[in-house]
Amino acid sequence: MAFVRIPSVLMKWINPAEKLNIAGDTVSVVLQNLFLDYPSLKPFIFPSDALSPFINIYVNRSPALLSNAVKENDEIDIVAALSGG
Repeated sequence: MAFVRIPSVLMKWINPAEKLNIAGDTVSVVLQNLFLDYPSLKPFIFPSDALSPFINIYVNRSPALLSNAVKENDEIDIVAALSGG
């Protein structure tokens, strides 16, 4: 299982005290499994069945694609872009 960190702007849809250990062998599968447990996150991360252009994914602090392999105890960060003036 991979440890998944959710950006603070999306914490209201999960229990923030929960450590999210999600099974999967690729980033895509981990996200699919995350959405099974937390379906309310999907519209913000995967609108229209594609990764939002405002979301970046990192595995062990390195930029990752959805096809990247995930190993046991990897850390996946879902990072939301910030904007404003």
